[in-house]
Amino acid sequence: MKQKAKMKDGLMKRGRNSWAIVVNKGFTTDATGTRRQKQEWVSFKGTYEEAKQKRDELRDSVRKKTFISPSKLAVRDALADWLETDIAPPKRTGNTYRGFKRLMERHVYSRIGDLRLQELEATDLKRAYAEMTYLSRRTVELIHDIIHSWLEQAVANKQVQTNVASVRGVRPLMPKQQKRGAEHILRRCWTIDEAQRALAAAKQEGGQTAALMGLALDSGLRQGELLGLKWPDIDLDAGKVTVMRQLLNDRPDADPDIASNDPKRWRLAMFGPPKGGEGRVVDISDETVALLRQHQLKQLRHLRLNLVFTDVRRGWRGRPLRKGAAVRILMRVAKAANVRVIPFHGLRHTSASLQFANGESVPVVQHRLGHTTAQVTTQIYFHLLPTVGKAAAQRLAKLLHG
Repeated sequence: MKQKAKMKDGLMKRGRNSWAIVVNKGFTTDATGTRRQKQEWVSFKGTYEEAKQKRDELRDSVRKKTFISPSKLAVRDALADWLETDIAPPKRTGNTYRGFKRLMERHVYSRIGDLRLQELEATDLKRAYAEMTYLSRRTVELIHDIIHSWLEQAVANKQVQTNVASVRGVRPLMPKQQKRGAEHILRRCWTIDEAQRALAAAKQEGGQTAALMGLALDSGLRQGELLGLKWPDIDLDAGKVTVMRQLLNDRPDADPDIASNDPKRWRLAMFGPPKGGEGRVVDISDETVALLRQHQLKQLRHLRLNLVFTDVRRGWRGRPLRKGAAVRILMRVAKAANVRVIPFHGLRHTSASLQFANGESVPVVQHRLGHTTAQVTTQIYFHLLPTVGKAAAQRLAKLLHG
């Protein structure tokens, strides 16, 4: 009776400026067939008038079916659960999951991790981003995109009512970096003369070096795709390479969840689908096929291996060629050919540039590179397209004028 006496307009006073708001959520029928009213008790701090306003808002959300049950779940726990559920393999690649998790642990949890999820506000995110001045613009924007995606899922799961990361002005406005243009690509790829000299130097060394450099320049495959190739993926008679996986992790102790009994504490390499999730078939030249045959023959003298490119060190044969080792091969070839040292990804840029210079169409280059759309290809290599148009005009002129 005493408790009922304190109930007024769906509000129960608990202390000074402290209230319990009783929200009626309709009726339900229990196992015995008894019809009972569903209620939700929501704690609120404020004046009586403010509590009444909050009560009306909650009742309105019940009518609109947008009511969210109160929870003490912290941002840290909610974010970690989302990463494990929606981002961890097999939903996304291991590299993506570890990268997202590392960003949250290093830069987000210490700032907003202890806040309750339902109390998170747009100002909390803005304040957190403002403190990340030591990070690049791109990294902070990536952190925001991760948080935005997580909150979108939280709204769908009815953990929160709105996505505060969508509020106008929350997205970090970091100092703009200079847009990467033609010069950025050209600095990272070889000219025709440089590519010829480098390939000649690689052939001089022979074996795996020649096969790796030849296939990289011919196909334009990404580094992970090259190092993830297995011999059954290559039809040497037809001159076709099927790209169906990439090497994701080749570093010792990179993933503590994947253990090995190897005395050197090597963690087993991880493979995943190619970027974009879909495989493709790429045609290669007869010259590249010849380099691969020579490499295969030399490889079979030592051990029958499944992977095309492997570690050649004693005791490590058969393991995937490490990405760092592939870079050192590139540097060694560049030095021998007396050409500029470019990033390994520059071999992919070089392949695309030479294909466009030879008059290949955008759809053909797009397929060979594995871009999801032709727009991606043109955005990266737009500076080469004028020469493509000129080459097309010259070929058409030969047909018209003989």
